[in-house]
Amino acid sequence: LVPNQDYLFVARMKLDMANGTMQGQSTTCKTSGEYCPRLSARYHDLSYDRRNTKKYLAQSIAPNYGQWFDLTGAITFDENELSPNNVYLSLMLDGPEPDINIHLDSFDLFLPSEISYPDPDALCTELVFNGNAEGNGFNPYPMENDAWSERILILEEEDGNKFFRLADRNSHSSSMKYHLDINCFVRGVTYTITSRVRYHHQDGFVGGSESYYWYVRYESGLDGSWRDRTIVNCNAQSVDDGWVTCTGNFIIDKDLGEATDAWLKMKIDN
Repeated sequence: LVPNQDYLFVARMKLDMANGTMQGQSTTCKTSGEYCPRLSARYHDLSYDRRNTKKYLAQSIAPNYGQWFDLTGAITFDENELSPNNVYLSLMLDGPEPDINIHLDSFDLFLPSEISYPDPDALCTELVFNGNAEGNGFNPYPMENDAWSERILILEEEDGNKFFRLADRNSHSSSMKYHLDINCFVRGVTYTITSRVRYHHQDGFVGGSESYYWYVRYESGLDGSWRDRTIVNCNAQSVDDGWVTCTGNFIIDKDLGEATDAWLKMKIDN
């Protein structure tokens, strides 16, 4: 382990009551936000036992009893945790009440794959990495959810295709987001964006057709304000259409070229 290096983890878990009751009902984490599962690093530095929480499950995405779920995230370890003088360093999965069983189907801790980073010989050929969801197992890194109450899942179809799903959306603007490298925002350069999107509703709701668009939310280098720049508009589609591909070009103009920070996001029009 190396200090301040991103590591990814995926813990496949299930909670149930030790007495076998309440199957399918809400966990305490789901009803009150208390006793939620968490991943912690615990170590002894020759003076004290110390503990740092790395990731906890938010109440908004907590499961029912008997329901398998993934606790995932990107974590780092600091120099104190990794000191060679420590007696030990351990990872712990805990949080729920004493009368709750924690079932752990699998636990993976790994470095982000090579496709999570740019080619050192062509740093700005691509702006988005692991955009096909194939690179980091069932961890969505480096894609993020924009709102804390939502979550990104990696799912796999029968043919082996993996894809991102943004679950628990609560607004037409709910979106995944990707942190863009502004060093690649060179004025006059043209980039092509291609997305393959499918609308889904777990209750079978079909609804009508809705269009969507991709945009860059960036911090202006002129006055520090945050601005939105639409970079491609995509045609309307419905749940019945399945996977639909949208492609378009955009140019790094003067404002984007002077941005001091930038994120890629999408928004459904209505």
